[in-house]
Amino acid sequence: MIVLPEIAPLTKINATISFGGEVVLHGATFDEAVAYSRELQEKEGYTYVHAFDDERIIAGQGTIGVEMVEALPDLSAVVVPIGGGGLISGIAIAVKSLKPHARIIGVQAENVAWVNPSLKAGHPVYAEPGQTIADGIAVKSPGEITFPLIQDLVDEVVEVSEEEIARAIFFCVQNNRLVVEGAGGAGLAALLANKVPIRPGRYGLCGALRRQYRRQSSRPRSWSRFLCTKAAISCSNCLSLTDRECLPRC
Repeated sequence: MIVLPEIAPLTKINATISFGGEVVLHGATFDEAVAYSRELQEKEGYTYVHAFDDERIIAGQGTIGVEMVEALPDLSAVVVPIGGGGLISGIAIAVKSLKPHARIIGVQAENVAWVNPSLKAGHPVYAEPGQTIADGIAVKSPGEITFPLIQDLVDEVVEVSEEEIARAIFFCVQNNRLVVEGAGGAGLAALLANKVPIRPGRYGLCGALRRQYRRQSSRPRSWSRFLCTKAAISCSNCLSLTDRECLPRC
């Protein structure tokens, strides 16, 4: 049984059902859905699996980082959306273990952003609940396990606006024929908005596109120009693109 907030996108609901999950919609936010799932656990005696604040969940998500490094041995940075921090924690553990000098860059929706205030304060700070189309990362409180990992392993966290997320969703539809949810487009939103500091090297993007971008040092410091390859790397979260400009200047 999977408890989702009532605002969960239809794409996520259908995907969950297609994997055999029983979906229960409850609450207007992720936190309300979590509270209801705890009630069900107590009432029905279910085994509870947290969406992100669980060591095994974090370890499982870390396999994405392993795939990235295996596919791109010279990986220099990874851009990852942050909700509660499980995904970026797992990826950061894996990537930093295999590539200690690789940068891990997190992306949050600015309307529900707890990471930077928490890092500045040195302890978890709860974000005021706001409206965002990136419901999958609309988490107002950090995890007890994930926050220390973010403190230790994540190099930088940037925030994106609703307009920037919407632009990334549109970009995926127009250029990649992908229908993605807001959370999946957050990383791409940061790239399109030039919010990720760009250095020469290979960048892994976790989320909507699952692409790898390589900036040539002779090009302007902008994400608007990239060399791309059409060949997908099997069973990987990266794709090298080499023969066409992939991010338009807009």
